Order: sequence, then structure tokens, then C-alpha cells
Amino acid sequence: MTAAARSQIGSNFRRLSSNLHRNPKAMAMLAAMGIDEATVHLVGLGMKEPYRRSDGTRTENVLAFPVGSESARRRYAYLNLPGMTVNPENPIGWGPGAPEVISSGENGQIVLICASAIEVWQAQRAAVGGEIDVVAECSSQPGRIPAAWLDPSHWMGRARVVVTAGVASACAAAIIRVAQRPVERSRTTFVADEWPDDLSMSTRLVEILDDAAPEELENDDLLGDLTRESGDFAAKPISVHGGVKDARSFYAFTVERRRAAEGGRSDRVLHQYHTIVLRSDGTLLEARVLPAPAGTPTHRRVHSLSDGTRINPIQDPGHYCSWSLAGIRQFVADRKAGEDPCRTDPRTLAEQAAAGLRDVARLPCADDYWALTTFIFATYFFRLFDALPIIHLHGERGSGKSDLTTTIVTMSFNGQTMAQGSAAALVRLVRETGGLVALDDAETLVAGGGEMGQALKQGYKQLTATKILTMPGGRTEAIDFFGPRLVSNTLGLDPILASRAIRVPTSVSTDSAFDACKVDFNVAAWRDAAHAFAMSRIGKVADAYDLARSDVRNRHDEIFAPLIAIARVVGCDEMLRAVLSKAAAEA
Repeated sequence: MTAAARSQIGSNFRRLSSNLHRNPKAMAMLAAMGIDEATVHLVGLGMKEPYRRSDGTRTENVLAFPVGSESARRRYAYLNLPGMTVNPENPIGWGPGAPEVISSGENGQIVLICASAIEVWQAQRAAVGGEIDVVAECSSQPGRIPAAWLDPSHWMGRARVVVTAGVASACAAAIIRVAQRPVERSRTTFVADEWPDDLSMSTRLVEILDDAAPEELENDDLLGDLTRESGDFAAKPISVHGGVKDARSFYAFTVERRRAAEGGRSDRVLHQYHTIVLRSDGTLLEARVLPAPAGTPTHRRVHSLSDGTRINPIQDPGHYCSWSLAGIRQFVADRKAGEDPCRTDPRTLAEQAAAGLRDVARLPCADDYWALTTFIFATYFFRLFDALPIIHLHGERGSGKSDLTTTIVTMSFNGQTMAQGSAAALVRLVRETGGLVALDDAETLVAGGGEMGQALKQGYKQLTATKILTMPGGRTEAIDFFGPRLVSNTLGLDPILASRAIRVPTSVSTDSAFDACKVDFNVAAWRDAAHAFAMSRIGKVADAYDLARSDVRNRHDEIFAPLIAIARVVGCDEMLRAVLSKAAAEA
């Protein structure tokens, strides 16, 4: 920028600022609205000289402030000051060129979309005064969408998106389509005759946030044209526990959401558990129940994510999440910054996992450490696969089966160990966890295993993993219980069930130094890295699985295909060699 250009911008600012400060009535009106002298200076607020529009109309007392980037031709946006402005071009604001985002800052867990710049500045003062984590934004030209709002990354990392009462429904719908998440509507605004102090403004900001509710926007094209078309459509809901659609995977998790109580009381905080769904591109989504005809029973309601993806009803995942909130936030931040979320080389992850398994048990076959490592990786991609092997840990008492089971469960996708129970209990646990379920000391499976054995035989394959359960009130429901399974016992498995399993023998260790041989292994950090690998490499594993599946001729090939695909994508030669060797040995 030239010195002359900088001088011109400075002279414009000084002239407009002088115009405003020489108008005591306008300054008094702004002060009553909560726009104090500090805010006037901060945003460069001034008053434009009277001018005539193309139709000859004379416009006077128009507020003006700079927008856009620092350039040689600095643009200004204009605002109507009700009661002062004569013949405004727009009831709220206007300006030349493309609309710009007027923002009170960059960082904030809650983004408040306002109707005008004045409301943005009011929200900024209220947020600072009340220490409320809010960033306020508006369009410099009401009714037009700034380019920044059409970039999905603009909305990533926000806990909530709230629009105030004056924002057009079309604007909210556009944000929903781009952000692919719910938008909450508040019926409350900052409009008031007078704001006596910062506390009053902070209290109003809390009221705006508390009043917001997504239901107000249900008829505003929330999820695109699909929800508005009449007719019958294919019903293909997915599970959000590792579910895959259109080469994207999903992960549901629960957070504890806290907010100030009504009235802005800092000594009282309200707490609520809230379920959020992460999509593999870093987008955070929320689940909702779509509008239905009056009287529609609960089990007939359509559940959807805010990007339009139809889903099975989400059970509370809070107790079973294997991905930490810090890890999820890092993944979202990496996606937003355009960086690879997989910060640890997959081969390193594989080597760490194999070392962790060697730390708890001595297996007669060294290749089995790699086979189990590959299976652990497969639990993070299981919804991609037509079928999964059941891992069968088989050995005498004292051979480390239980310790090995616990370690595998701890490292796997939403892993849980199930005590002795019924097939119905297994199905319900699978629906709640959406991940690996291990059956330790499952001695009843040696001779068929009854209903539990039948459930395991069905559950290894997506096409057959459905069980009819009787729900409260006598209603029956078909539940999808496909997922990874591990069983351990001393007696072995029924031959039909064994044909769906990969057997891993265990033995009692005779190594006197075994108990002292411990590796430095942070399982929680490993899981976070495994989740990031899975979410960021879903497409590569899908391609590798398509290739491996082309060679499937029988059940044996079917259960090994996922492991072969995983080993190829991880890129660990020792892992791939061990999996191929295991497959050949059990052929």
C-alpha cells in the first residue's frame, strides 16, 4: 500500500469520525445502545456526509465503518441508526461490493449470528463483560451471504451456532447446508431502549443463548431438498458407531456441556450430557429426530444427522468411548488447518501394539502377535467389511488369556468385556458400544453354545447380524449387532463357530524374566492415534479391501480379507507377512 493510499484511508477515517463526534444526538443514541466510545474507536465508526441516491432521494445521518482487507481502496459499510438516519437504503445496513463478515473476534466455542453490526458490537461488550465464550458475526449486507460463511472450515470447532431473531431464515438455512450441523434460533435480541451497564448486556446475552432451540428451524430447509420431497424413499440408516457412508466414517461421543444459569449468575452452572457425532472430514454433527405425522410411535420416527445422513437411534456412548475428547479436538483442529491428523506413522503404531501384546502374554507362534495387532486395527474400520473373523484365544488356565483379552479390549475401538450372559444381553451391549465385545472364559461354546453360539455365528457377517428382540410393551425390534468379537476359553469351540474364527493358542510362560519385561506404552495415546489413522485413511482401507475381496472364494478367505487389507495400508512388511502366513496355515 502506498503512502498516499494510507494517508487517504486515514483522512477518510478522521473525517467520518469527526462527523459522528460532532453529532451529540447520534453519540447519545449509540451510548444508550451499549456502543461506548471505546467501541466506536475500535471499529472505526463514523458518520457519512449527506448524499443523493440515483433516484434523487437524499440520505442523511448514515453510520459508516470500514470492512474488508487493508487495501488501497478501503471499502465502507453503512448502517441505519433508527430515529436518526433519513431515508436509509436498507432497514439495517448496506454497502458496495461483496458482503463481508463483521466479527467480534475469531475464537469462541459459540458463534452468535446477528442481524446487524450494532448487535455484533453489543454481543462483544456483553461477552467480554460476562466472560462468556462467544464470538458474534453478521453480514455487512443483510440478506446476502459472505463468502467466508460458505466455507465449511469456518464452522468447524464450534460447539454451537446460534442465530438471533432478526436473522433471515434463508441465511440460517444456507449456514446449515454449508456447516452441515444444526443451527439454533433464539427469539431474543439485544434490541432495547437503553443498556444501563455491562451486567445488563451480559445478562441479555445469556438469555439469548438460553432461549435458543433448534426446533424453531425445522421448516427452514434444515437438511436440503430430501426432507421436503414427498413420496417413498429407501430406508437405509447407518450406525454412527464407526458407520460409513459416501467414503466418510462417523464417530459418536458424549461431552458434559456446561453453561451459566439464567440471569448470568456466575455462582451457578448448569450441566448436561450431550452427544455429538464426528465425521471423518472433521465436521461435528448433531443428531435429531425429523418431524413426523401426529401419533407416529417412537420406533417409527426417522433419526438423522445434521448433514442429512439417516442413522439408527444413538444409544448413550458416554461410557464406551475409546477416543478422548482431547484427541477428537486435535483431529478437528488438524482437519481445519488442512494438516494430516495421522501424526504417528502407522508402522510405528503397529510396532507399539505388537510390543504391548508381547508385554502381557507369551504366545507359541510369534506371528500371532502381528495377527492380533492387525485385528485390533480392523476394529476401527469394521463397518467397511462384509465379515470379520472372531478371535479365539485358546489355552490352559494360567496361560495369559485374560490379561491378553483385557489388553486387546483396551486397545480396540470402543472395546468392552462381557461377563457371562444371554445372547440378548450381547446384542444389547453391541448396540450400545458399537465396538469390540470380548467374552472371557466362554466355556459353553465348545458344543454349539446355545443361543450365544448362534448369535456369534450370525454376528460375524453384516448380512446375517440381525436379531429380533422383544422390547418393553411387547413390541419387537430388529437390531443390527454386527461387529468384532473375541472369545477365550480352555475347551475350544464348536466346529461351525470355529470356521468363523482365527485361533490363537496361548501357553503358560516358562520365562523367569517375563514379569520384569515391561514396555513403556501409553494405551490412551495409542488409541487416539489409531482413531486418527482410521478416520483419515478410511478411503485407502476401502480400496485395499475391494482388492482383497476380489480374491475371496470361501469363508476362510472372507474372514482374512479385512486383515490383509489393513496390513497393506499400514505398510508394515512384518505385519503383512504374518497375516498371509496365518491365512496359509489355517487354509
